[in-house]
Amino acid sequence: MIEKAFEEFLTYQRARNTPGTVKFYKQTCGDFHLWLKQNRRKEITPAYVDEYVMALREGWQPAHRLNNHRRARGEHTLAKYRRAVRAFANFAAERNYMEPIKVKVKTPPRPIPHLLTEDDVNRLLSACDRDRDRFVVTLLVDTGIRAAEALKLEWDDVDLKKRRALIREGKGGKYRTIALSETTIDLLKASSNGGGTVLRTRSGKDLTYQGLRKILDRLEARSGVKCNAHCLRRTFATISTKNGMPPFVLQRLLGHSALTTTLW
Repeated sequence: MIEKAFEEFLTYQRARNTPGTVKFYKQTCGDFHLWLKQNRRKEITPAYVDEYVMALREGWQPAHRLNNHRRARGEHTLAKYRRAVRAFANFAAERNYMEPIKVKVKTPPRPIPHLLTEDDVNRLLSACDRDRDRFVVTLLVDTGIRAAEALKLEWDDVDLKKRRALIREGKGGKYRTIALSETTIDLLKASSNGGGTVLRTRSGKDLTYQGLRKILDRLEARSGVKCNAHCLRRTFATISTKNGMPPFVLQRLLGHSALTTTLW
């Protein structure tokens, strides 16, 4: 029953949400489904949800990912897993696969965001020994686009003359236009690969999220500057605010639905 409910739940999500959202539910609820099977649980109860979250906190992973580094999840990640399981349980109850249950989600306080100084950004750029890596850092910190948006950015959506680019698949499937600095334009011209996606590997393949993560991890190790793609996005927002950019303009550039998200 649970397996059939899970398949219907994914179909429901595919019909209504972006691939990124579907992927999120497939992993979080899929892991819960595998945990239930592994522990021979044939139903969903609040107690089992608590056991599952405790297992995640201690670093549990499904068998097909056991070769990955075993790591405990943070409280914010655990809250996301709880919300996903709650959505699945509500769906299953609505479709009469189970009795309704109450899954409590306690959202932990937001941590103070990690931001880079101008010196930090310069240290990251100095640690780059490849033009591609320098381009990656510059693109992220100069535009504030999300990692997924940067990886999907195509040459057909870049207008070098007007110094702007179209983000076709932003969060929630929304379109928006971003501005490109002169530095980013120069790096774009130097890295032109004749079409397709803008970010490529040295072998000419599309850069993946894992590949992007490796680039930033390598630069972090060389420079001593802790960073990730979201940190560069927040740094762009902070620099833009300090330079006097109006909040509503920044909201559009970042692709936020609510101004409160931008102001945070």
